[in-house]
Amino acid sequence: MANTAALIDQILADLPPEPEPTKTPEELAKAADAKLKAKAAPVPASLSAIPGGSTPAADDVTAQLATKSGPELTADFMRMNPQQIEAMLARL
Repeated sequence: MANTAALIDQILADLPPEPEPTKTPEELAKAADAKLKAKAAPVPASLSAIPGGSTPAADDVTAQLATKSGPELTADFMRMNPQQIEAMLARL
């Protein structure tokens, strides 16, 4: 008897697992819709809700000019000759 029970247990252990029950097309469609809704990004209500791009990279000249006031920029340009002014403006 013990050998028979062990043999039956071994046979049952060697059997492949039962396959999952197949889903109907309606169930598959519902699951796909739920998955798409979970991944969908919210639609912005207006253009102001759309995030902007990153700021462009600035070199040293651009950063220096951005931090100076109007009178400081005027004083800097007054100390330059026309070629230096043209060269600085060309780098912007």
